Amino acid sequence: MGFTMFLDSIGMIASVGTYFIIKKKMANGDNSKLIGVLAIAFMLFYSLVAIGVLISDARAAFIGVGLLGTVMIIGRMNHKQQTLN
Repeated sequence: MGFTMFLDSIGMIASVGTYFIIKKKMANGDNSKLIGVLAIAFMLFYSLVAIGVLISDARAAFIGVGLLGTVMIIGRMNHKQQTLN
């Protein structure tokens, strides 16, 4: 259960982080600071959950990182395979 919470936290932080990437690319003058502050708070709270899992069960956090890394490597290999064909 701990590694699931850890992976979920990392995934949610990454998904909220894409908000800033999209906002920077669009740059249409929409300066909604409240949404930015809420996104940063959301990322902070999920970071605290990930840190809590790391402190309470470091083994589960390392299992989560290992699973994440394995899936990313397999995904990258699959992507390269598709681009070669």
